[in-house]
Amino acid sequence: MLLLQNLKQMKIIKLLFAALLLCMGIMGCEEDKKSNFEETFISTIQKVKVDIVEKNSLPNWLRNKVEELESNIDLSTTEIKVFQGKWKSQKMYFILNNLSSCVFCEVYNNEGIKINWTERNDFNAFLNHSDSWKCIYIIKMR
Repeated sequence: MLLLQNLKQMKIIKLLFAALLLCMGIMGCEEDKKSNFEETFISTIQKVKVDIVEKNSLPNWLRNKVEELESNIDLSTTEIKVFQGKWKSQKMYFILNNLSSCVFCEVYNNEGIKINWTERNDFNAFLNHSDSWKCIYIIKMR
């Protein structure tokens, strides 16, 4: 009787383990799909027109953000790029900092309000439908 219970428990454990591996595989594939989509956007935006403007011609909130980045980040290993584009008929700003672990955390509307990607659909719409991107400012390596 005890042997039969142990066999049943082992069978349940094997099934749970198989289900766990399956779930991890599905989630892993989904994550790869997301990151590939995001990488495509990053790759595309790196090739856009460069139209550098003077720092003092940036909106005040963006100029303050750039100055904060210039003073707080070790620029010996990277440069930070500021892009301007359009999404939903309004100007958007995207700060690409390769040292940051969060690539799309620095997206702002024209008023300087940071976009909070609480809904995946909004994020996907941004990646798919934002356009007219150009690099407007580069914080150079020192």
